[in-house]
Amino acid sequence: MSRRRIFLDQDGPLANFDGYMKKHNLKGDQIKVMEGAYLNLEPTVGAIEGVKSLNGMGKFDLWIATKPPVGIPFACADKVSWILKHFPDLKRKIIITHDKGLLGDYRDFLVDDRPHKANCESFAGTLIPFKDGMDWPQLIDYFRKAPREISIRKATYKILQSVGSVQRQWLETVYDGGEERLARLEYDRLVAENPDKYFELVVKEHREECLAFTPKKP
Repeated sequence: MSRRRIFLDQDGPLANFDGYMKKHNLKGDQIKVMEGAYLNLEPTVGAIEGVKSLNGMGKFDLWIATKPPVGIPFACADKVSWILKHFPDLKRKIIITHDKGLLGDYRDFLVDDRPHKANCESFAGTLIPFKDGMDWPQLIDYFRKAPREISIRKATYKILQSVGSVQRQWLETVYDGGEERLARLEYDRLVAENPDKYFELVVKEHREECLAFTPKKP
């Protein structure tokens, strides 16, 4: 299976847009129309080290997803130039879009400090607001834990689905997110191909975790 993608918003998580705005006593709309302004943004504290840490985990495929100012061509060029300077390893991983809801699938992540803009709320995967205490140390900690926790939840779903309607109803009550609904579809396809082998692998890999989640029969 391919690595799960992390789409990182540029202004905020990577570039300190708000810091530049405060330092120069400018409004956001003023910065957006200033040629060269994006080139002068400082990297967000912890961003360079954080990106290296995420890449070092070897579990994720990192992309930069940025929304450009409308009708300002040089802003797009400045944004790309800034990335080439501070994050050269991601020079082929740049997406410029006004609609981040078009990106990724249910397995992926979007990190954005303006989750209410650029149609982020329609993102099919996990939307992580980069705000309210979610900075780079917390983000790294989240991603160190997230893959294992999510795989356990998916494995648990598949185990419980096999044992009866009561457990299935219980699980749907606890895990009612889109990821679990799609996991059910994935499960149906894999089990149809080779149910015995698939269950054997799932139980072997996650037996203790799955047993911990299994509810008692009524």
